[in-house]
Amino acid sequence: MRIYLWTFPLLLALSKADNPPFDSALKAVFSVGVKLQALLDDDTSNSNFLISPISITSLIGQLMIGAEGEFRDNLFQLLSLDKTDIQKESSLNLYSEKKNGSLRLPYSKFHLEMYSLIKHLQRGYKGNNELFTLEQSNAIFYDQKLKLTQEFRHYSKLFYNSQLTGLDFVGAPREAQKTLNEWTALHTQGLIKTIFPAPPPAYTSAIFLNAIYFLAEWEIPFSDELNRVGNFNVNENVTVNATYMLGTIEQIPYIETDEYKMIALPYKNDELEMFIMLPSKDSEYSYDIRKFAQSLNATDILSSIERSKKKDVIVKIPKMTLSTSVSVLQPLLKYQASKMKAVENNTVTKEIYPDIILSGAVEDGNLRVNDIVQEMVFSINEKGTEAAAVAIGTVDYIGGQKRFLADRPFVFFIRHKSTTATLFWGTIADPS
Repeated sequence: MRIYLWTFPLLLALSKADNPPFDSALKAVFSVGVKLQALLDDDTSNSNFLISPISITSLIGQLMIGAEGEFRDNLFQLLSLDKTDIQKESSLNLYSEKKNGSLRLPYSKFHLEMYSLIKHLQRGYKGNNELFTLEQSNAIFYDQKLKLTQEFRHYSKLFYNSQLTGLDFVGAPREAQKTLNEWTALHTQGLIKTIFPAPPPAYTSAIFLNAIYFLAEWEIPFSDELNRVGNFNVNENVTVNATYMLGTIEQIPYIETDEYKMIALPYKNDELEMFIMLPSKDSEYSYDIRKFAQSLNATDILSSIERSKKKDVIVKIPKMTLSTSVSVLQPLLKYQASKMKAVENNTVTKEIYPDIILSGAVEDGNLRVNDIVQEMVFSINEKGTEAAAVAIGTVDYIGGQKRFLADRPFVFFIRHKSTTATLFWGTIADPS
């Protein structure tokens, strides 16, 4: 049996928050992007990499509900959490108008934290002067002949608000294809209209879908009148053309270390920031952005954010619209293999790549995960500049201002300020 899991993160933003108790969920979300990229194969060093960590963490949470035993524990470890953060065997008291009761589910505290974090991020954003939009949706489309366990149904709806729909992949493949594509278009505001150009294979067991739609405007927009076409240095020997947005932005977080420079560009209402990290020219990773990302860890990045100072910065970043597809199954398999080494005479002989099985999702059977793919449309542009008065006509590269010229590979991530939730993580190796 096979499961296809697809996620559709797009463009996004948020609102004010008062840090409710979801610290462990935040730790997991922050670490997922770095860890998944580090597990990818070496041939991705010159490729763009974009994911939504909060979206992937949500999917991993749903997989944990359907998994059992060692695999469920390994999924939890993938989130870089310690069992001291969240007890494995935890219980929660639930209250409703119909009945009260105690819930016993391994890692249920983590699931509750993810539920609280997602709800907190979405609460009140719609209609908040339309400064930003944040929407997340989950769905599980499964073979209607399968009987999902009551626990899997209940907890998927309870914690992740998943829509559960039975489809006939064998007898009505075209109708199944249409249903999946209509859901995709609806929950991505039409940015992705077709995720299945052909009907899913007849042997499909289930398809997990997660959609994030994000839209936000810069607090200090760029002017398209200042845009310039220039070279982007993919490596020492290869350049491509890029359209650069230019501007002098006052009093934004800036830090410079021996390894990199980092700035934070604020979105409207000061709810979100896009952090951009540029390896130093003298760094061994000046062009190998994948290895640079591998060298990072959450603690160091958070420390740099805290130590950054407000500076006036001359900013040059490429304008781009990217469409990417990342298989999350590949790094998940690699991570799982590292937990299951074949050992003979106390010597590791080879890695075992096990099947990804959800043994607790259906009655009288198992589900094998066939793939976990995140489809993404992402745009960085000067949105809002037509309505903004721009006080400068040229960009001055002289004086006491700091310079941040992203004309070679860089890392970026978008973070919600008050909760510190990481919404997007990416490395740009080629903006063309």
